[in-house]
Amino acid sequence: MNSKEFFNLCAQEYDSVYYSAENTENKDIAQHLTNIIEQNKVESIIEFGCGNGYWLLLSASIGVQRILGIDQSVAMLSVAKSKLINYPFVEVLESDITQQMQFESLFDMAIISFVLSVIESCRLDCVIDNVSKSLRRNGLLFMVENKQPSLSANDVCKLTICEHWGGAKYDVTYHLYSCTFLCHKLEEYGFRIIEPIDINSDIYCLVAQKK
Repeated sequence: MNSKEFFNLCAQEYDSVYYSAENTENKDIAQHLTNIIEQNKVESIIEFGCGNGYWLLLSASIGVQRILGIDQSVAMLSVAKSKLINYPFVEVLESDITQQMQFESLFDMAIISFVLSVIESCRLDCVIDNVSKSLRRNGLLFMVENKQPSLSANDVCKLTICEHWGGAKYDVTYHLYSCTFLCHKLEEYGFRIIEPIDINSDIYCLVAQKK
């Protein structure tokens, strides 16, 4: 099953699994993101792999005035639109971020959250190139990713997990990239690493700036 089919399948259940009140790590991530947006007076945001619109809604609710979310899952975008009904200025676009993209206007910040872990390494460069092309000079990148298992010494390791969606079982493979590897990859595409942020034993954030 490809990622588009998979995320169409799990769209209705996704928030209850990953963004419920019990998932306190999202509150920590949201606080870091909010601080960065407010401290840098961010006026425009693009999110790659926006899914159900959790971070789009947060950005709109704290006053960001130009927001674009991109995802290839129609079902995910449908849920996002329903959340954003009170923020008609937020746009969503159905598109595959692993293919080359062009942007008519540039953004102050890009968000990419828990997305690279479902991107195969052979497509990673294209995604990061798209992120870089979407940002103005000195634009910011806020990235959230899963950590590798503690014993892994590889740039990327694959982890296959049996997950339950829609009453059925699916083997889902994740690609976990090391923080060091992603930092080097971002630098190749013209980013300066500002700071890595440890959220918990499983999750980290990277904040970077386009040179």
